[in-house]
Amino acid sequence: DVAYHLLAGRDSTKLAGLLDDMRYQNISPSSADLQEKLLVNQLVLENSYELPNFPGGHYYWAVVAYDTDDHSRMATRQGSEIGHFYIPRPDLIVESIEHEYYDLIDTTDYHGQLVIVIKNQGEMAAKNIQIALHDSVVAHVNDLGDTTITEQFAEFTLAELDTGETDTIIHDWHRESLGSCQIAVTPDPENLISELSDENNRKEQLIYTVPKG
Repeated sequence: DVAYHLLAGRDSTKLAGLLDDMRYQNISPSSADLQEKLLVNQLVLENSYELPNFPGGHYYWAVVAYDTDDHSRMATRQGSEIGHFYIPRPDLIVESIEHEYYDLIDTTDYHGQLVIVIKNQGEMAAKNIQIALHDSVVAHVNDLGDTTITEQFAEFTLAELDTGETDTIIHDWHRESLGSCQIAVTPDPENLISELSDENNRKEQLIYTVPKG
C-alpha cells in the first residue's frame, strides 16, 4: 500500500529543503518539525484536496508517496517536484485622508469635512466593506496623569469595490476638544474579508481642529 502526503507552504526554498531532508535523512512527513514549517501537511486518500481559506498570494506544494516500508518518492510534474498556485484576493487600502476646513469661526463643535478615499488594489472584488474611523482622545485615568486612548467616532459600509476601483467617503466632522488629533481610518477592521494583506489597511493622519470663539 502507498500513502500520499500533500505538503504546501509560502516559501518554495524552504519546501525544497524539507523534501531533501525527507529524501536524505529519512524524515517522516508526520514529524513535528515538518508540521510546524508547513501550512499543509496532510495525508490524502483521494486525488483532490480542498484547501483551507488561505490569504491571497503565492503558494508552493509537493506530493510525497510512502509505502509500508517507509520508502518515499516525490511526485513530479513537468520535471519539477514542486508545484505553484496563486490565490487572488482583494487588497483594501486608504489612499488618502484630507480635511476640508470649515471656514467660519463659531462656537459649534463642527470642524469641516473629512474626505477619505478607499481603494481596492487587489485582484478580486470586495463586498460589504466596513470602514471604521477612530480619533485619539486624551483622558484622565488616575493620579498618575493623562493617557491617550482611541475611540471610534464613525462607521461606514461600502457595498462593493471592484479591482482597482476607489470610493470616496465624506464625513461631517464634529469634535468637542480642540487642537491636534490623530485620525485613523481602517477598512475591514474585524478582518472579515480575506485579503492579500491585512497589514496595509490602516492609515493615520494628523489633523488640526478649527479655532473656535
